[in-house]
Amino acid sequence: MTVKKFKVAIMKKGNKDLGNFIYENFGEKRSANEKTNNLQILKMLPNDVLIFGIARMEQIETDYDHSKYFPSLIAILGIMFGIYKLVLNEYWVFYLGTGASLFLLWSMKKERRIRAGAVYFRSLLIQIKDLKKPLK
Repeated sequence: MTVKKFKVAIMKKGNKDLGNFIYENFGEKRSANEKTNNLQILKMLPNDVLIFGIARMEQIETDYDHSKYFPSLIAILGIMFGIYKLVLNEYWVFYLGTGASLFLLWSMKKERRIRAGAVYFRSLLIQIKDLKKPLK
């Protein structure tokens, strides 16, 4: 890895691609030596890239925070299934509810890794930025 690849990843990759990049370079499958080398590369990034990276990580955290809209989504699903119960057989409503619930849980779990990676990476970037501050 080079400084340029990290800079391009932080500045230009989409949220999911950036999440995968973080996981590939700092995930649990990487050895301690590889993580340390990647951390040294991060330390060579200019401050403006670090600032932009911190902002992007906060934006990714916000985008993938399901707690903000999950209660209203459950309420809407409840209303929909109440209407379905009037129109369809109860067994079909049960199957629809089970399918919708499993799909929601699956998609939330899949996106959880991206959010966790953003939290982890933001912490690294903040610590690196603090290390670069001149001592008074």
